[in-house]
Amino acid sequence: MAPDIISISSTPRAISVSSSVIVSDKRQTARPNTAAEVINISSTPLSNPGLSSSSFPGSSSPLSPASASEEYHSSVQARSASSPTPDRKYRDAASLPFELKEHCLIYLEEGLYAQALNFLLSLVTSGALPPSWLPATIAPPSFLALISTLTVHPTTTTRAKSADRRQASALASKYLRMLLENVGPINCNFKEACTFGNQIDDASHSSRRGGRRRTAEISDSGIEKIDVDLVNEGSLWTNAEDFWHVVGWAFNCSILHKRRWEVWRPWLEFMLDTLEADWVQRDAADLKGLQESLIASFLREGRATGGSGKRVLRAIFADGQARAAHEFGEVWRNEPKELRKEGCEKKKAEQKIDIEADDYGDYMDEENDADLEDESESVPSHVTPRRKAHVKGASAENSNGGTILGGIDAIHMRFRLLAILAPVCASIPDFFMTTRMLYDLLLEHIRPLPLPTFFLIMSPSGLRHFHLSGQSSFTQFTLLTFIDPRAPQPPNDTLNQERLETHYLPWPANVASPKENAQVSLCVETLLRLLDREDALEGTDGLMETAERGIKARFDKCRGRGGRIQGSNGAKGDDLIQLEQSAVRIRWLVKMAIARTQREKEDQHS
Repeated sequence: MAPDIISISSTPRAISVSSSVIVSDKRQTARPNTAAEVINISSTPLSNPGLSSSSFPGSSSPLSPASASEEYHSSVQARSASSPTPDRKYRDAASLPFELKEHCLIYLEEGLYAQALNFLLSLVTSGALPPSWLPATIAPPSFLALISTLTVHPTTTTRAKSADRRQASALASKYLRMLLENVGPINCNFKEACTFGNQIDDASHSSRRGGRRRTAEISDSGIEKIDVDLVNEGSLWTNAEDFWHVVGWAFNCSILHKRRWEVWRPWLEFMLDTLEADWVQRDAADLKGLQESLIASFLREGRATGGSGKRVLRAIFADGQARAAHEFGEVWRNEPKELRKEGCEKKKAEQKIDIEADDYGDYMDEENDADLEDESESVPSHVTPRRKAHVKGASAENSNGGTILGGIDAIHMRFRLLAILAPVCASIPDFFMTTRMLYDLLLEHIRPLPLPTFFLIMSPSGLRHFHLSGQSSFTQFTLLTFIDPRAPQPPNDTLNQERLETHYLPWPANVASPKENAQVSLCVETLLRLLDREDALEGTDGLMETAERGIKARFDKCRGRGGRIQGSNGAKGDDLIQLEQSAVRIRWLVKMAIARTQREKEDQHS
């Protein structure tokens, strides 16, 4: 068996899970023949990710940057395994020749985006045949910036006045995705294309009706200037403060503006894939290479606009409430508004195109505010007048765990972003923040969430974007902030069954609250599942006895001195129901482990 996957020692037997292989989506399993099973998740003391160093006097070093980086690399490879050519290296990139660039520029400046993108797509696919894999002819960064804007701009998506505009948005997404998968983020120079805060050069911006430039103007920095509104005042990269502004606004849309979220979600997925691929490509380079990564660039831009680590976390957990809506507002003015239906119908009937007379109908017309819905029209019809004043803020009393943060897809994307930040913290902590600071800030945001949402996040499926050591260490870190202070403190975050039974499984929360005891139970359940998933959970009578003792302790803690559930007025609350359901699942996990262990013993004797 390969030593970099699973190494099995002699006595006592242990499963040492290598950081470079274990990922949540692809299990590497081995069944030991003896009882002493250990998941050596990490040698990292729990004090380093988030607890005070005084908790563990003998604690040493934080997560190994190399280990975290290797696990992250593995998780990204597992997620991209569905790519048509996952084992092939990226194609080399070739610059767009001057004549072809001018040809494409004509299309772009005349607003013929679909034609330009079809042309660029044909250039990328040309020569993409094995075994030659000729260099791909790709658009320059200035073109890529415009193409990225086309994927999300209101006039090509939710307020598109023609099928051609909507097609341009779809083709733009297809082109960017093709470049990422075949040429790679570094060869495409996505870093230069994805630069926020570009200033508009008004002197070079000529009138749309005053004639088109026949040759591309070159700026002082050597970047081609395109005389298109979506490159200048309409550009995504000009209107947004930084990447975290867009992230916060996109997640606000997942709650407040569902139609805009359907536009921002694919763009954000693409950016996450790009950030992951860019980091992995630079991973083999030296420290300077990581500091030049795209995610490092976005963090650097965030600091330049007055941002901080706390602002980054606020963007990731933007929830549509008044504070988040104010801090991460719309990228474009009136972005969520849609076209008036009657105005759009009338305009279609009146459209006349006469190319000889330089009359292009509405093809290059600027959008008029009169074409947009009023604020009252954009409010859903089921919203009462009393609630219209509060439509810009999401309701805090949302009992559905999947929707309070924008739904399951939004929650998973939030944690993909956190999983991208985790190796940055481990590899170059001085550049952004330490892993401990990240865990502290993360816990600040998830601790007050309703239990259904907390469960979605802290379950193994919710944490699956983190590598195995991250899932284990963060769950233990979270658990230790809730658990009874009488529970013995573990020396580090190495997780095995003995440590689970001693430090976590039999203990209640530190307060007589059904919610916090349910949170303890959910975290214990997650640790059980992590051990079980790696075949490191042995079913014994002692395990069942410890599990039952912990279940009873948590219910007793909720009852308090008076024997009545704290915070209950007679009706069974949602938090207590969550506690009961978690207890049922814990018993089921232990029973399944006992049954499996018995079968294995029978097989050994047969």
